[in-house]
Amino acid sequence: AAELFASADAPTIAFRMLTNLKNTFLRRSALHWAVEALDGQIALMPDYPTMYVERGDLWLRLGDRSSARTDFETGLAKAEDLNATALVIELKNRLTGFPGEPTIVH
Repeated sequence: AAELFASADAPTIAFRMLTNLKNTFLRRSALHWAVEALDGQIALMPDYPTMYVERGDLWLRLGDRSSARTDFETGLAKAEDLNATALVIELKNRLTGFPGEPTIVH
């Protein structure tokens, strides 16, 4: 039976646990706690752009457009570093809806 389970290191296990916590918080509409779980995930995997996008979406739901924009910009930079074209396009489109000085010029 042990061969059915892939071995995982401590950071991977912690990331999975934080994913489970985040999903529980989201189901209960505990958005601030979900942000905290994402903070932990980002600390473990800081180069994973979709984590910033997910946290940015939560900031929007919480009404914090400034934090959302910061996370979308960070996610965009990381997606560009990874050549994640679809995510880059999505984030550029999202960022065009924010007021203030544009950081992206089309």
